[in-house]
Amino acid sequence: MNVYMFLEQVRMLDELIDAKNAERQRLLEIVTNVVPQVSDMPRGGGVSDRVGNAAVKLVTLAEETDRIIDEYIDRRQEVIEILETLPPNEYAVLHRKYIQYMRLGEIAEEMDRSIMQVWRYKQAGIERLAKMLAQK
Repeated sequence: MNVYMFLEQVRMLDELIDAKNAERQRLLEIVTNVVPQVSDMPRGGGVSDRVGNAAVKLVTLAEETDRIIDEYIDRRQEVIEILETLPPNEYAVLHRKYIQYMRLGEIAEEMDRSIMQVWRYKQAGIERLAKMLAQK
């Protein structure tokens, strides 16, 4: 896997997690709003069964969404764990850039380094990470 694709997958996973969380929230709102109409008029049987079945299906979908979110979080954590094996300055730059989505100028300011030095840390980290990924 290309090292940039490896690092950029965190952004994709974050977007997928956000989308799945929104989907889960919508499903839970639907479940909580599935209430049969109550009136004095007699009804045929099965109304509450349909509501119950719909609620069960929605809860099952919400649980499946939670499972997928957990998988995304696990994959994201795997990337972070690999980054944590880098030397401190390389880790600091790559984590800020690819996990926290900071720009190099912001990283330089936060680390009290020049942008060129931050760029060097980034390049060294990318090269080291590429070698690590090639060995896998």
